[in-house]
Amino acid sequence: FWMAFPGNAWYTTPRGQTFKPVLSLWITADAAATGTVFIPKLNWTTNFTIAAASGVSIPIPLEAELYPRGIVETGGIRITASSDVSVLALSNNDSITDSFLCYPVDALGAEYVVLSYPSGLAGGGTEFALVATADATTVWVTLTRDVTSHTGAVPFVNGGTLYQPRLAQSIL
Repeated sequence: FWMAFPGNAWYTTPRGQTFKPVLSLWITADAAATGTVFIPKLNWTTNFTIAAASGVSIPIPLEAELYPRGIVETGGIRITASSDVSVLALSNNDSITDSFLCYPVDALGAEYVVLSYPSGLAGGGTEFALVATADATTVWVTLTRDVTSHTGAVPFVNGGTLYQPRLAQSIL
């Protein structure tokens, strides 16, 4: 797997209390498995062991979260395992939870549709992240709405590099 954590809302209450997301990976397996989670940009690695028909939750450093800039940058997270696993990514704080199922590299296709909805947050919008699974990857992104810093072709240099734009409104 190659994956990334798109940015989630950080907010400060009127009393000055700041709420930041908590990032985690939930990895499950039918058969016993061992594996590794590696975040190259942080030089952070952790190993995991899963018993048959079980799972494990792995806390991920908050610094792995992306900030949508519309540029190609490092920031992908690599997950490897000794047998087939399922990976769910979770980013949550007291008022907002984002989660998604990660696809293994061998299950990826060539065309995707990003569905979105308008954000209720001030300065919000919608965002998505693309992570290269191999070196010298080029991705063509066709948007139905304007986005800052998007040119159409997104050339990735190395596996694990990523692209995350933010749109001022929903994509659809």
